[in-house]
Amino acid sequence: EHGSSYAGPAMAYIDGAVPRIRKMGVMAHYICNIHIALEGEQAYVESYVLTFARITKDGTDSDTLTGGRICDRFERRDGKWLIAHRKMAFDWNRDMSVQEGWCRGLFNPSDPKMVFGRKSRDDLSYARF
Repeated sequence: EHGSSYAGPAMAYIDGAVPRIRKMGVMAHYICNIHIALEGEQAYVESYVLTFARITKDGTDSDTLTGGRICDRFERRDGKWLIAHRKMAFDWNRDMSVQEGWCRGLFNPSDPKMVFGRKSRDDLSYARF
């Protein structure tokens, strides 16, 4: 379940989301504070999420920042913990015009030593540091 945009099998969501994500210039998802309550063969998990995306609509870029929580019920089946149920709560959202100041001049994006993330195998993480 992903808010009002999707309910169904995880792989079907991924198959539909990947083409949309590839069109976006910038996107990040962060899992923050996680609370886990173990009760035998079940676990109730609340995870705070923070998402950022740059969205182009009608030729204009805007940045959107959203905070929410994912509430999962896990079940242990054959020794493996699996998500049995998921629900997402959106707590707040902020849409903003794009303003890249690179920390008010602390970073110089034209410096050849500055490394930028990429949505390809050219990304730093593929180099294994």
